[in-house]
Amino acid sequence: MPIRHFEELEKRGQVETYEEGERLALERHLRELDRATLDDIERKFGQYVPRGRMERLRQEPARFLGHEDYERHLRERGIEPSENGRVLGDANGRVYVDREHILVPRTLVHERLHQVSDKLYRGMLGREIDEGTTEYFASKLRGDLHLVDMGRSYPDQKRLVEMLSARVDDDTIARAYFQGDWIGLQREIDGQLGSGALAEISALAKQGKVREAEEIIKKGL
Repeated sequence: MPIRHFEELEKRGQVETYEEGERLALERHLRELDRATLDDIERKFGQYVPRGRMERLRQEPARFLGHEDYERHLRERGIEPSENGRVLGDANGRVYVDREHILVPRTLVHERLHQVSDKLYRGMLGREIDEGTTEYFASKLRGDLHLVDMGRSYPDQKRLVEMLSARVDDDTIARAYFQGDWIGLQREIDGQLGSGALAEISALAKQGKVREAEEIIKKGL
């Protein structure tokens, strides 16, 4: 808002009214963004998401918090905020997003994907592959944002999932991620790379040995 206009509002005692209008406009925008995100997920991956799961999520709008409130929320969850590796959003039952950063749309789709995924996928394959898969599918909805000094979310884990998908295709990954059909993924990977290959890839990823996991996937390529 131009300084002159702000000064005029101050004279009329209307600054608080203006700020309240701005706040309400932002809340409307974020609600619409959340609805659009769920719509996009349903259009792209609805064939894989079990019936009823999307509708349940539509009854639980994401919460967008100011930075200080979001850090307070993290502390209540036992997570100590840090500017190093800053947490931008989380899905602990309900989605919470720090609204004071440029990656809100990308963060929102990432956390909403976590909500529609099958928990068995993470349980069987581990956090690293789960996060890589979530970011892999998020990039198909929002693209990769190449912003200076912002970094990328789970780049090594995402590359690992890209390599798995090159082996088996997105359909197999999607059925495992959204429906919990990790056995189908295991059957295809082990069929190409030998018995126990997916378990070994998963174990290495859990240990943070992503490069070693990649070497297994590269066999025969």
